Amino acid sequence: TGNGYVELPSHSLRKRANFGFVFRTLQSDCLLLFSGFPPQTTADYDSKDVRGNFSVSLINGHIHVWVDAGKGRVELESNLTLNDGEFHVVNINKIGRKFELRINDNLQTTKTLQATPALVNSPEGSGGLFLGGAPDFPEFDNLAPTFTGLEGAIKDVVFNNKTVSFDNVVSFKNVHMGGLGPSMGVGSPMLM
Repeated sequence: TGNGYVELPSHSLRKRANFGFVFRTLQSDCLLLFSGFPPQTTADYDSKDVRGNFSVSLINGHIHVWVDAGKGRVELESNLTLNDGEFHVVNINKIGRKFELRINDNLQTTKTLQATPALVNSPEGSGGLFLGGAPDFPEFDNLAPTFTGLEGAIKDVVFNNKTVSFDNVVSFKNVHMGGLGPSMGVGSPMLM
């Protein structure tokens, strides 16, 4: 609905990793997926631990992926605009420090993290993976190009070739789970 999120257990991006999901929206700018360290997890980690984060957003209808392993960010951008109300598949593959962005099975771009480490740490065993928006924590400032909430739908979330179960929700706010979201796209009334 644009003012909520779903929080799931997070996933670190190891040497070989992949994640993806299916989404649809008519918005040109919104947060689709964000992984970071919420303030309640900071007591669980040493101040010397490198904290990574990654996000997938729509900016002017293009997918923007930001990944930071703790020593500098890599940014990937799609060639296609995807805010047409139709379902689109987003896949990110990681091999070592190299990232590859695919939309609807078509390669969009590849980029490489310039600095080590190649591991993108996330808070293991707890929350920190947000879909469709994120809480307004100052710790998240500047970790994604936008934190505008999604008006649309996300489904079929996959990490490392395993489907993420929405039965394992850590928290959620102002979302409808189990449906396809509002009507939109070809032959549907426009979302207002």
